[in-house]
Amino acid sequence: MRSCQQQARKRREQRLMTKNGNHGFTLWFTGLSGAGKSTLARAVEERLRARGRKVEVLDGDEVRTHLSKGLGFSREDRDTNIKRIAFVCKLLTRNGVICISAAISPYREAREWARREIGRFVEVYVKCPLEVCRARDVKGLYRLVDEGKIKNFTGVDDPYEEPERPELIIETDRERPEQSVARIFARLVELGYLEADFLEEAVPAGQVGESRPS
Repeated sequence: MRSCQQQARKRREQRLMTKNGNHGFTLWFTGLSGAGKSTLARAVEERLRARGRKVEVLDGDEVRTHLSKGLGFSREDRDTNIKRIAFVCKLLTRNGVICISAAISPYREAREWARREIGRFVEVYVKCPLEVCRARDVKGLYRLVDEGKIKNFTGVDDPYEEPERPELIIETDRERPEQSVARIFARLVELGYLEADFLEEAVPAGQVGESRPS
């Protein structure tokens, strides 16, 4: 009972902050390489910018090239990478920017740390079977793994810890990108992060998915 009351109070506070002009929050996409995180992040970014919102995308590959250059792929280095992304997201969020993170972020503990640090945080699990990600192999990484040129690759020889209670699960092997984007915006409106006029499209029937319990 207390948990439901706390969640209801949190939603009221979020709606109040939105009305007062504080539109900052972090949308955190997590999932395997090739699951579709970057595709969804850019689609959401485009729609937000078209509405005049301040938005920044932190793509995992770009972060590795600039912010986290020199880090490896040990658990410690991966956690450091996520903490750096979370730090930037926190700064942007508290200054009214919608921040979108699209990084594998394989470890549950690091993602929960980011949630606590940022506060206004929406976790979206971009779920896709490993065999489908392999078939897509948009960056050619799985081929390099099979050739033995990449070690400790998430989902193959390094674990990916699925989110236990994400705000939303998107299954990119089962729905089109435009359906996924519609569901993301519907959830953001439901949580009080965006106004109802962002619901330009109905959420497709049978594509409700799973969300973090209230």
